[in-house]
Amino acid sequence: MSYETYNGSNGNLNQGVQQPFEIFVTLINPEFLSDLTTITLLPNPAVNTVVLSVSDWNTIEGALYNLTDITGKIIEKGNINSKDTSLDVSKLPEACYFLNVFQNNKALKSFKLLKKTF
Repeated sequence: MSYETYNGSNGNLNQGVQQPFEIFVTLINPEFLSDLTTITLLPNPAVNTVVLSVSDWNTIEGALYNLTDITGKIIEKGNINSKDTSLDVSKLPEACYFLNVFQNNKALKSFKLLKKTF
């Protein structure tokens, strides 16, 4: 079996070997997010619906979200127009997804969302 390794400033890539991964940290950009604003995504893992909650959503006026699969393909996107934004994930297959929150084309927060089919 042939293995190839590529090294770069952002990490390493080993082709020919499957490697499991886990993301432990939720991305938060403190430069663009007020100390008083908290963004949460619950429940996680989800079966039917998730709620994106913003404690003080007026501070992130014009914020958007997008839901992507593990390859980065956008599955759903929309505006955050209230304190709680519900997303229907019931028709999505069981997998890992990423929900990203943006304001003025700048990332505010990113979540790893696990979709389950209990």
